[in-house]
Amino acid sequence: MSQASQNIAQQFIDGGVVPTQLVGQNAVSKTFVEGQLAIRDQNISAVAGAIGQTKNELDQLENRVDRIVASSGDSNTEIVDARGGNTVLRDRLNNSDNQLSKVVNSLYQLCINVKFPPAPLVGAKGDGVTDDQPAIQSIIDYASTNNFNIFIPGGIYRLNNTLKRKGKVSIHGAGTSQTILSFFKPSGVVIDTVNEPLHGVIIENFTITKDTSVTGQVTGILGGSTIQLYNSAAGVFRDLKFMRLQNGILGNGEPTGVGIFDCSFERCWFNSCFNGLNHFGSGNMTLACRFDYNTGSGLVLGYLNIESMAGNIDINSEFIANTADITVPSASGIRPCSFYNSWFEQSKNGIIVIPNMNTRVMTMTFENCMLSTNYTGNVISFFGAEGSISVNNCTIYQTSSSHGKTIVAPSTNGTLKVENCIGYNADGSVFKPPKGNVFNGVPPVYYGENGDHAIDATNNRVYFKIGDAWTKFISLS
Repeated sequence: MSQASQNIAQQFIDGGVVPTQLVGQNAVSKTFVEGQLAIRDQNISAVAGAIGQTKNELDQLENRVDRIVASSGDSNTEIVDARGGNTVLRDRLNNSDNQLSKVVNSLYQLCINVKFPPAPLVGAKGDGVTDDQPAIQSIIDYASTNNFNIFIPGGIYRLNNTLKRKGKVSIHGAGTSQTILSFFKPSGVVIDTVNEPLHGVIIENFTITKDTSVTGQVTGILGGSTIQLYNSAAGVFRDLKFMRLQNGILGNGEPTGVGIFDCSFERCWFNSCFNGLNHFGSGNMTLACRFDYNTGSGLVLGYLNIESMAGNIDINSEFIANTADITVPSASGIRPCSFYNSWFEQSKNGIIVIPNMNTRVMTMTFENCMLSTNYTGNVISFFGAEGSISVNNCTIYQTSSSHGKTIVAPSTNGTLKVENCIGYNADGSVFKPPKGNVFNGVPPVYYGENGDHAIDATNNRVYFKIGDAWTKFISLS
């Protein structure tokens, strides 16, 4: 390993300044660090090798000059030529030195380690006792002014007040099990990123929670921006854990502005919060996130104003034992939302809750999902929705005979298409949800084994399917 890389490795071990290239989801992995340093060693070795060869050639040439001067004097033609060659070799040596400097300098595109910041800044302790908010905030302010990011190494960081992220500063931790931000203020926000640009910003690799003594409402990350700034977009939130908070991530920091939009939320874990994620913006993606044991809702698809309402693509996420997995709280509605390869189980009030009639959902798709719930009424209900909804290639799994297994169609102004789905009863037997049919304008329904009839409990009617329409009914009153 080169001396430059050894110095960097030692800084990393000692908790010193960490190169940006080494800060990421594997930043604390010894193998990862050694791999990164090995790549840099190859670059340095290539340049250093060229320098060494040039120096050897230079030494040989100077020895040769000395021998000729000793025997023939310094006016010898060969001496003049040799001295010309000496100049060429020195130029090559200088060029190689410049290349080496560039390689080494590229290693020092730095993050500031909050435990060891440059003077005169004071470092954070991460001991769980000292209030680290003033130190970390000063470092964020400095980083914003001087175009740095920050790295928060392993430790428990007590915060008695909010951290305000500023400018283009990214915040990197050492991992959700190692870097813990613990909030001690009676209520409030842990990280405030409202009206600060998110484009190109990464927030990753730490846990946000509150101390057990805190009984007020605490939000992990608050975002959003004014219409004029419109800059709360295109950021990355990844490998974060939110525990015991009122809201994990909330996007309504500017109620008359816009929420968090066009962002990716990757491998985030929302655990035992009231609401996990409520970004209030469209164009967002949740990828391989986990929403579990949230007492309100795992994912809230919120409406902020006509300019900003939720739109979300979810891929490979898990929703487990939430009161509701997904909630659409406002009748003003949401933008298109889709769920692909997602897993739903053990929710108390069903997979999706739409409390208001004629809620505008535009389009909503569930595809290749596992649908299971502890709710007794149904497995998933779109009643109240106004829009085009499809459930495709999904498996309905009933863990108890008392748990719901029916799909409830939307209200009068909505359509539901169910295709190629299969269901399993609690005893392991197979049932077939409706297949290849569009249900339009049917009130709350409970389908027969072959999807050939529906019961409208509100109006005491039994509907019968003719073709693709539920047009015939028998009155039960």
